[in-house]
Amino acid sequence: MDLLAFRENLYRFILCLTSTTSNIVIYPSNHPFIKSGIGEAYAELTEMLKGRREIKFVLLRNLLVSCGVPLKFKGPSWRAFLDMLKKKKIDQMTFCAGLSLNQLEQFIIDFSSDRKDTLYSTAFIKFGNIDPEDEGKKEEFDDYGKSNDYFDSILDLGMLEPNRMVKDLYQKIMVSGTFQGDVISEIVTVFLEQIQTGGSPLTMLASLKSVDEYTFTHAVNVGILTMSLAESLGFSGSHLKDIGTAALLHDVGKIQIPEEILQKKGALDSGERKIMESHSINGARQLMKIKGLPRLALIVALEHHLKYDGGGYPHVKGKWQTNIVSQIVSIADVFDALRTKRPYREAMSPDEVERILRLGSGVSFNPFLLEHFLEGIKNKDLQSEHV
Repeated sequence: MDLLAFRENLYRFILCLTSTTSNIVIYPSNHPFIKSGIGEAYAELTEMLKGRREIKFVLLRNLLVSCGVPLKFKGPSWRAFLDMLKKKKIDQMTFCAGLSLNQLEQFIIDFSSDRKDTLYSTAFIKFGNIDPEDEGKKEEFDDYGKSNDYFDSILDLGMLEPNRMVKDLYQKIMVSGTFQGDVISEIVTVFLEQIQTGGSPLTMLASLKSVDEYTFTHAVNVGILTMSLAESLGFSGSHLKDIGTAALLHDVGKIQIPEEILQKKGALDSGERKIMESHSINGARQLMKIKGLPRLALIVALEHHLKYDGGGYPHVKGKWQTNIVSQIVSIADVFDALRTKRPYREAMSPDEVERILRLGSGVSFNPFLLEHFLEGIKNKDLQSEHV
């Protein structure tokens, strides 16, 4: 495994580890969310251990080193991992080949405990402290990190798999009513930087790796598409960041929808359709409880399935004028859904997606916004091909 691939696996392992230890505070250790997180962390660790006897982490002040490489990441998951090591007073942590899933599960449960004396070395997970003499290595690693652009070129925050971060956001909002403002702010900032440097929204879209992750991957893609269109329309600064936040959280209510409905291969019956359509109201209600969240987020969660001509859901009385951001999200929402393979149909071709969107112009979608959206995607995609 080359250094970049190793670093990608390592980032995903840390992300799974920190989100799972955080969720153990909310859920019992046998909850499907916890089991899934532990399984994902184990898969990443197993991949890293292929051809290696061990993976060793060494904490030198605020610098983490693994396999002789200084690790330079950004984001709350990274900071949380460092904070947990410091809280447990761990300077060295080693995972050895042969580690079982059950052993990693027990480690994660112990690692998440508030007690400082819950971790003990085993044959496959070892802990230790650094010799004072080793502190002198810090400058060596600092210089190595500064002189090697290879490690700064690609992987900052969570562009690796932002859908994992959105999944964690959704779960915390719906279960505990907490909102990780720093997490979503960093996701939005990364997307904005790429959009403003001329990146094509189509090349930025996250690919769906598992049908179980559709809701979260879809939310990421709607966020990218919405911010791209909003930025081209002249939105900027804090307004654009609020728009990104609202787009990323538009489907938060779906986390309460049973999987058998979300993944059903056939058409939904009337009862299932009613449950599915409840996600917009449920999402808005949940977001209303959160302090510090832009009001725009709950508006978009409520309105993103309302049509331009007043149809759609939820049913509202009188002449309801949807917010322009809800109208943008509605277009991005349908665009990404049509281009993605779903349990009940195959992904549609770009021409078919455009044809269906144009049929909805003036009925489902704001005609001006739809034209701007389609032209913007074509122009930016063509520009990216000639870079």
